[in-house]
Amino acid sequence: MNEITSLNAHNIAVQAPETMPHSIEAEQQLLGAILTNNDIYDRVASIIGAKHFYDPVHARIYDIASQRIAKNNLASPVTLKAFMEDDEGLKELGGPAYLARLAGAAISAFAVRDYAQMIYDLAVRRDLIQLGRDISAKAAQVDVASEPREQIVEAEQKLYQLAEQGQVESGFQSFLKAVTDAVNVANAAYQRDGVVLIKGLFADHVDILRAGVARNMADPGPYASNNDKAGETGRFFDDYCNWQRIPEFEAVIRASDAAQVGAELMQSVTAQLFHDHVLVKEPGTSMATPWHQDGPYYFVQGQQTISFWSPLDPVTQASLRCVAGSHLWEKPVLPTRWVKGDAFFDPAPYMPVPDPDAEDMDIREWEMAPGDAVAFNYGILHGARGNTSGARRRAFSLRLVGDDARYVERPGPTSPPFPGHDMQPGQKLREDWFPVLWGQPSA
Repeated sequence: MNEITSLNAHNIAVQAPETMPHSIEAEQQLLGAILTNNDIYDRVASIIGAKHFYDPVHARIYDIASQRIAKNNLASPVTLKAFMEDDEGLKELGGPAYLARLAGAAISAFAVRDYAQMIYDLAVRRDLIQLGRDISAKAAQVDVASEPREQIVEAEQKLYQLAEQGQVESGFQSFLKAVTDAVNVANAAYQRDGVVLIKGLFADHVDILRAGVARNMADPGPYASNNDKAGETGRFFDDYCNWQRIPEFEAVIRASDAAQVGAELMQSVTAQLFHDHVLVKEPGTSMATPWHQDGPYYFVQGQQTISFWSPLDPVTQASLRCVAGSHLWEKPVLPTRWVKGDAFFDPAPYMPVPDPDAEDMDIREWEMAPGDAVAFNYGILHGARGNTSGARRRAFSLRLVGDDARYVERPGPTSPPFPGHDMQPGQKLREDWFPVLWGQPSA
């Protein structure tokens, strides 16, 4: 049965006391306002979504109304009736007549943002309470497969995801403000583990990045490869260093919040562009991205480095996989060529490429929405499975460096090579080739 049990003077049900914070009456009155004046939806859509409603019937009403309004269709008790006549939850509340009673209890337009903020805040409180219960329950279980450190990391990640939703004070709040509110949590995880998930970092730029990938694949650059390997199926396209000729890439690199977020995670005053990278695995691509560290391929030395790997399609099994803490290993991992598997350089100074699955390493892997980003240090060992799904997996990577990055010579050609750069060991990367995206350029 539905939780609503009593009625107020407006003949609208009032929630009986519960342990989880909520306000059924606020939800009812806000929904009523939207159903009587669809313009109100635009005032609250940046604050709440269907998931923030406590009552599941109210969540469904809001979801259907928002879909109709987004299509410039009327959302009213009459128009919603056709979509909800068979809704069992609504039937328990009186059926379509309940929609009319909601409209009759609508609040004034000037109060809708306050009501939306209240509903949002209560939803966050419920999430915090549930998170606390989950942490307590897991901590109480003495399980050899669940180490306390892993529980701390999981709790940090969930708290970060809550914090990055942000709080709306006046008008729409950018993702960057939400990240700033949670930056201490993210910084601690990044410095300790070398990898952290940043949800929605490129969410506002997915379409333009997809267009850039299409342009790149239609006109590949000099470093493009389909990674043709005997015995493998599908197509694994990758290409890098194209931001100067693919306008969509340059636009996102300069307009997104990635440079500032990168500077904060690196704990650097500046964020300097190193290069971009596109990786596309078509449906049925069997080839895995081999385990590797980026740093040994590059002519960059320093602790303040960051790569952002952002899928442009929903990913589950073809997501990036990172070994937490591998940026702190004493020796770097031997860089190899992905198709041939042979070493880039003399193996002597390097450790062999490990098998993180067989060696039971701490592998971080997330299901990701388009525009989410994994941020990781150049020293993090990472790879990805093949794409055996029926959908494409397009990914855009952005590599940045911080204040302490310096040019270093390797035992052989680096990847990318950047021929003719004329830099000497110990110099900062030349800013005419590698522009400073955040902070003040050198004098």
